[in-house]
Amino acid sequence: MIRHVVLLKWRKELSPAEMTEVRSCLDKLGAEAPSVGAMAHGSGLSIADSGADYALTADFDDAAGWRAYAEHPSHDLPRQVLRRLASEVTAIQFTVPD
Repeated sequence: MIRHVVLLKWRKELSPAEMTEVRSCLDKLGAEAPSVGAMAHGSGLSIADSGADYALTADFDDAAGWRAYAEHPSHDLPRQVLRRLASEVTAIQFTVPD
């Protein structure tokens, strides 16, 4: 299994409407991209200083599934929203052992 992790740092504190926009577009992406096995995302809990404000994880059967997700048209809106609101976006994919 491949796990995709995205860490986001906001340009400024998001308004409730902006946070709703982020959550909504990511929920829609997870529901519409067929190769996503599981997706979770949310705001950091501020338990420790992590350097990130928001995180997303998504699981795929294989690298081809991740590529299909990355190229899916439903990715367009989240990319636009996150480009506008995030000052930093870091992503990584790794293999999760069975």
